[in-house]
Amino acid sequence: MKKHKLDLAILAILPCIIGSNLLAQSAPSLQEILDSAIVHDYGYENTQLALKQIELNQEKIKDTYMPRLELNAKEGYAYGAFNLTTPAFAIPQLQLGLPEHENRYMLDNFITQAELKASFVVFAGGKVGNLKKANEARLEAETLMTTVDRNTIIENVTAMYDQLGMLKSVKLMLDESQKRLTENKKTAEKALSLGLITQYEYNKIDLAVSQLDAKYKEYEGKRKLVLLTLQSATKIDLVRLEKIDEDISLLAVNYIETPLNRPELRALEAVVRANEYKLKAAKTWWVPKIGASASLTYVGLHNTNLRTKDPFILTQQPLDYKFQNLNAAPLFMAGVGLKWDLFDGREGINDVKRSKLDLQMAMNKQADTEEKITMQLEKNKVELEIAYSQIEIKNVALTLAQNAMSQATKEYEVGLIKSVDLIDAENDLQQAELEYTQAIFQQRRAAISYLEAVGTLEIIRLK
Repeated sequence: MKKHKLDLAILAILPCIIGSNLLAQSAPSLQEILDSAIVHDYGYENTQLALKQIELNQEKIKDTYMPRLELNAKEGYAYGAFNLTTPAFAIPQLQLGLPEHENRYMLDNFITQAELKASFVVFAGGKVGNLKKANEARLEAETLMTTVDRNTIIENVTAMYDQLGMLKSVKLMLDESQKRLTENKKTAEKALSLGLITQYEYNKIDLAVSQLDAKYKEYEGKRKLVLLTLQSATKIDLVRLEKIDEDISLLAVNYIETPLNRPELRALEAVVRANEYKLKAAKTWWVPKIGASASLTYVGLHNTNLRTKDPFILTQQPLDYKFQNLNAAPLFMAGVGLKWDLFDGREGINDVKRSKLDLQMAMNKQADTEEKITMQLEKNKVELEIAYSQIEIKNVALTLAQNAMSQATKEYEVGLIKSVDLIDAENDLQQAELEYTQAIFQQRRAAISYLEAVGTLEIIRLK
């Protein structure tokens, strides 16, 4: 029975183990790569931490109306000495007369004091409310600007991902060239043995094979460098990244006339609102502020001793008197206070002027950014159209190069052209295929820039 339960437990967790192993061995999707890059980007993480700081500032502003509770306690030793001269006086009824007398009195004791005090703001003149709204607008602006940082990460990482697709096309191109050169080399060897070509012409074919090997090594080096850079950005296991085998293809884009959701514009709108609230807060400098406080105090005198240096006239003995402990508790106080800055040395007026300047600067930046974003959209649209036209041109050039290569191969086999002409056709085809792949790569770059310009750059759209 126990063995049966153990077998069932193993069968239950087996799919999870197999799934995790398959995930560890499978190539990551573009969405996983982008998500991982965003998570592991230190700059993006710092922007998130900066947002938390703004949130803490918001809590600090809210806490302005929270009561402050203080407990103060102190114990000390006090010593004082003073000279006192009593005037001469007489009591006729007692036939008593006392001359003027000077004596030095000395008092020392220990003092204990403890105070529990509570205070809180009742009315801050509207400043706290406006600062709270200003900080909320600032938090909104900074949150929106994180989208800009996120888009930058997407652009950089997708460029590396597309480079892998482009390198895959290069690999296929080199493989096709290798097949053709292998066949042409066999033809050249046969022609050389029959005396139909010279050794020089045969060496040209051999040189093309060596050059192709060098291109293979260049391809491997570039791919390794891209993978290492991608691994550094995403922290995904290099073994999984090496399994990426996606073809590079055109990125479909829908044209939009005006920016829909640019985070920069929305962020600047929030910045303008924040400065408007800061201006309102600055204008409250002259409004009276009201606060309330209450305290509970204990005061105690311990080991009090009053002494004189000289003896009294009547007793002919110096004074040496010890008081019993004197305690005063509870001493309770409560009240309301008013603070009204009738004139603060123009500090409040200058704050208002600075806030007006900050607001005007924010509005100017908003207008300037709107104009630049409109120009950027037009620029990216033109670049995208150019990228499409380049693809058409490179496609035509590729078709011509393919036809020329096919014709050159046939003519070389029957001895109508030399090996130099065949190699030229081969190089032209390689160049045409490379330029066509680069045109697709540039179209994807232009498309992503265009999506970012209209404010619709989303990970889910990128494939």
